[in-house]
Amino acid sequence: MMISRLVKALLLGWACFTVSAEKSNSSHSSKINARLNQIRDTMIPPSMYQEAMFHLMSYYAPLDATSELCRNHSILYQEAFLNDTLWAAKMFDASSKIGEGVNVGAFVGLGSYEGCLMVDVPGLFKGQHCLVEVTGILDFLFEASHVTKYTLFPGFNLDFAFSMCIPSTCTVQDIRAHMDVALQEINASSIINDNSCSKKEPTNLRLSDWIAIYILVLLIAAIVLSTWYDYFVCHNPSKQNKILTAFSIQANTRKLLHVSKSSDSLSIVYFLRFFAIVWIVAGHRFNVVLAAPSPNLLTIEKYLTVWWNAPILHMTIAVEIFFLLSGLLVSYNFLKSRNCGKEFNLFQYYFHRYLRLTPSLALVILLEASLIYQVSEGPIWKRLIGASTKRCEENWWSSLLYISNYVHPYSMCMVQSWYLSVDMQLYLISPLLLIPLQRNANRGLKIILVCFIATVVASFSNAWFFGLQGGGNVSRNKKVEINHGAEYVLTHVRAASWLIGLALGYFIYEYKQKGRKFIMNQALVVFLWAASLGMCILVVFSITPFQQPSYVYNPVIDSLYIALKRPLFSIGVAWIVFACVNGFGGVINSILSWKVFQPLATLSYGIYLSHLALQFIDIGRTQVLYQFDMYILISDTISDVVKSTIFAYFLYISVEAPFAEIDKWIFTKAPVVKKEENGNTVTIHLESTNVETKDAKSKL
Repeated sequence: MMISRLVKALLLGWACFTVSAEKSNSSHSSKINARLNQIRDTMIPPSMYQEAMFHLMSYYAPLDATSELCRNHSILYQEAFLNDTLWAAKMFDASSKIGEGVNVGAFVGLGSYEGCLMVDVPGLFKGQHCLVEVTGILDFLFEASHVTKYTLFPGFNLDFAFSMCIPSTCTVQDIRAHMDVALQEINASSIINDNSCSKKEPTNLRLSDWIAIYILVLLIAAIVLSTWYDYFVCHNPSKQNKILTAFSIQANTRKLLHVSKSSDSLSIVYFLRFFAIVWIVAGHRFNVVLAAPSPNLLTIEKYLTVWWNAPILHMTIAVEIFFLLSGLLVSYNFLKSRNCGKEFNLFQYYFHRYLRLTPSLALVILLEASLIYQVSEGPIWKRLIGASTKRCEENWWSSLLYISNYVHPYSMCMVQSWYLSVDMQLYLISPLLLIPLQRNANRGLKIILVCFIATVVASFSNAWFFGLQGGGNVSRNKKVEINHGAEYVLTHVRAASWLIGLALGYFIYEYKQKGRKFIMNQALVVFLWAASLGMCILVVFSITPFQQPSYVYNPVIDSLYIALKRPLFSIGVAWIVFACVNGFGGVINSILSWKVFQPLATLSYGIYLSHLALQFIDIGRTQVLYQFDMYILISDTISDVVKSTIFAYFLYISVEAPFAEIDKWIFTKAPVVKKEENGNTVTIHLESTNVETKDAKSKL
């Protein structure tokens, strides 16, 4: 009996709400539709069905639209559906219905995006897919849930959302007016804007698209010509023609794959740089998934509270590795160049940095502001990629000037570009710390210590003032936006790790370049390794108590935690670097110094620039609900790393490496020979103003 009722229920649902996916001109469609109508009429009295569908269509068709054209077409849609017209049945079928899984977080129905856009009523209208958010239904949920209703990424608020397939002649204002009437009885309201609806339209390239195309064409032409010259003409490149091979695929690939064998190379840096970027990609994948409509969003509860997920929730700590390495290499490079007798040129110091970082950043920003929007489509494409594109159209300049962390921090182009702004600002003030350090080490280290204490105090005060709470960025206890703009991206509260790196660079220079021996017994080495690794692990997993539902905000504890966690983590990493560089790394150093990490580390800058855009594209083009599952997250993270590495390779050979060669060409003087008579000995010096080597690049 139960099976019989179940079969009837399934057939009834199929008959009422499902139509064939065949095109309207298929001979099978009418036969299938007729059979479904027969099943429906057998199970439901026609009068009851007509009344139920008439009432249902009053929600799905915008009958209360403000424009007369939309109302007329909506009435036509309603009547056609009640008369079993195939195109109307397809429109209704493409709209979402209340489905299974609501109790585990299936709050969003995407409907059939392609099915809706395929509808065509000749001479009248086409199908238009609209995704409508409804607020006021699930507000109670946030009182008992860890899931935040806010997200920095332009996805959904955590609330009910459904899709409607409506006539293309209806505007956003029409739909909003209709939903205001339809939802009035249940005390709810709708959220709908220009990014909510999609319909088939011819591709119209904007000015930014054409600019991007022209620049890409010029780049491709330069690459082709340079590669041709390098391969067919220039078999033995000299210093004079290196500029002509700057865009050569062959030459730049050789540079990328070249493994430094110099004893001056800080091999551990390569591993840490690549390790940090993979960690960041994994954490961003977790965050971006929260912008995707999911059938089981509430299962995120368990991922927010369990200790074993802390490395993903606390992926923001990985950025401290970049800050530490940046400070280390800036300090190490500066001291090495000054003590080699090279003259310090402030303009060159700044311009060199800007030229190394900006071309790649500018190209990625241009793509995000233009062509990326054209590559795909989907129910949430406009609201995810469209919002990202708009931010880049409006605020590209602040990212290129490296001030986006203070100017429009809540709508910055490329969310991850905040790091580049902070790093550049720290680089600008670095001479104020490095020159005293080079002239008088004790005085310079004291100045660095004072700055370190000041930034820790500033971080504590800032957290106290804004009431910021400890834990990961995904938490019910705080809004991501507040934490992001009020603490996470601010240079004056994020400088601690960079300052530790400055001091570390000095000590590495002293013991590596000057040949001084750092002597420790084995027991002390083992203790320091255990202490540093233990401190790093403790910091990573320390967010777990703050994620628990029973945790109560304490301004002293939370502010101290926010102020101290990053410096403590960086001190632990600093010992690992120092130990490996000075021969206390043993087997660990042998593994972490694997040569394959050198080219991967070189690509880390391109990976950092591109990975979020690729993740947004992956989520934005989805037409089905994204299953929130750890296995899927790991698989997608691996895919993200592979795709962004491939993109980073092309970015390196087409922009990063060529402009690095141009930078050398600009600032390298012609060889000047100086002869110093020393008895019968003649010494020859080649002077150069280029002070940065491949092994000591201080960018990502």
